[in-house]
Amino acid sequence: MGPYLPPPPDYASPPANWGRSEHVERLFAEYSVDVTSERFALDFEADSSEAFVDTLADYYGPLLQARNKLTAAGRWDALRDELIALSNQMNAAGDGHFRAPSAYLVTLARKRQ
Repeated sequence: MGPYLPPPPDYASPPANWGRSEHVERLFAEYSVDVTSERFALDFEADSSEAFVDTLADYYGPLLQARNKLTAAGRWDALRDELIALSNQMNAAGDGHFRAPSAYLVTLARKRQ
């Protein structure tokens, strides 16, 4: 979404970093907590790539906000088209539906006794 929106503030880290245990551990390093992380996977599924992108635009906060801003500027359709093309590239279904594997990280920080 970078070409369509203003850059994030200097202090903000890219959202993808939250999926890296090393990054999350650094964020908590100065606190008296024990950090553990575990990686999981799931498949995103939808009737089509278009339906997948539209669902994200309705429920995924960053994309919902981008849609709201870009619609007013007349640029939403261009970003949506790019996201659909990207989703088509990631699509592992092969049967007209949409399925894309996705890994995620669950991190637990427990206060030391």
